Amino acid sequence: MRFLPTALVSLLALGAASCDSSCSGIKAPPVDRASPRLATLTPSLTALAVHLDAREHLVGVSRHGPQVSGVPVVAGVRPNVEAVLYVEPDIVAIGKFPSNSADIARLRAIGRFRVMELGVVTLGDLRASALALGSALNRSPLALAFAERLDASLAAARASTISATRPRALVVYGRSGGIFYSTGGGDHVADILEALGVRNVTAGGPVSVRVSLERVIHLAPDTILHVMPEPDIKTTADAMTFWEKVAPTLPAVERGRIIAWSDNTLSLNGPEIVGAIASLTQRLEALPR
Repeated sequence: MRFLPTALVSLLALGAASCDSSCSGIKAPPVDRASPRLATLTPSLTALAVHLDAREHLVGVSRHGPQVSGVPVVAGVRPNVEAVLYVEPDIVAIGKFPSNSADIARLRAIGRFRVMELGVVTLGDLRASALALGSALNRSPLALAFAERLDASLAAARASTISATRPRALVVYGRSGGIFYSTGGGDHVADILEALGVRNVTAGGPVSVRVSLERVIHLAPDTILHVMPEPDIKTTADAMTFWEKVAPTLPAVERGRIIAWSDNTLSLNGPEIVGAIASLTQRLEALPR
């Protein structure tokens, strides 16, 4: 592995910090198409690379995504520029979020690797990113197969009987005190609800919405979906116990229409979302009408 002095790393990082649109003229070196070295700085993109059977390409991953044996962590909430440079990637894949804009500019300014800024917020983003990553890693057939499975899962959701009753659902990503974190639309869970014909009671706001218990009671959802486990809510029984204590008169509670996800397959917009869509469809169909 080539040694890159710490001083040079610092200089590159600091110099790139002031990079703006002028960075677009910086040329990254050509990528070794036979076996490109890949660093993924966003959990969904690490999961996609693993799903595309590209573990051997991975030289760096995010702390908060799937961990790959023998592959070092090069990013937490933000990339560690020195760590990224040390693993000498040919390609750096990072999620396309507004909060990542400065880091993306810094990475591009270095000019030592190709930076792939890939969307991971909506299901459309996930599909397009899988195809782009598959092309970059010589895994296009696997990427296309994944895209087709995603399309099929959404088609099955649209064909389900759930839309006949047009349920009104509250999505819960987590809680803090008396505040519930939900979606205002524009993310992958909102896409799934739309395909199923489920109305999102917090639709129309920003992607991430904070809702008080008083507001939840006012919205009166007839269905509640906890999309990821919490310390005290890991099962549907846990969720039912919680809601019976704090809002027993909610239609969702009175009718027993509460679902809690026990893992991150629904909350993470990654390759396992295909199975999560099918499972959610079955669980919603099985709820009391």
